[in-house]
Amino acid sequence: MHLSPKQKIGYSVLFVLMAVGLARILITRPFWVIGILTLVGVLAYLYKFPPRWLLRLNDSRRNRVVPFRGSAQNITNLTAKASSKKKYNKRQRSFRVIQGNKKNTKLRNPSRNTKTQ
Repeated sequence: MHLSPKQKIGYSVLFVLMAVGLARILITRPFWVIGILTLVGVLAYLYKFPPRWLLRLNDSRRNRVVPFRGSAQNITNLTAKASSKKKYNKRQRSFRVIQGNKKNTKLRNPSRNTKTQ
């Protein structure tokens, strides 16, 4: 990124004013700055290394049991359908290779093959 001389001067003035403001805050309210830095540090640490109890609260993969009112036959039918859906989804996710109609590129356009030249 190329900056014009006026932009360089403007950025320099902006950074000097920010540094002066930060120095003034550090001198007049040091405990306030220490408190904010501590809070940011704790949040960064918890974000990087979350505790196990916090991970368990946010686990969306848990099996949630929904109460179902119905006969035992309906419950067994539902479980059979769920297991058949799992099998179907597993088969559907399998990797397939589809053969295309691509012809030999060396015969069509020899100037595009730059690796051999």
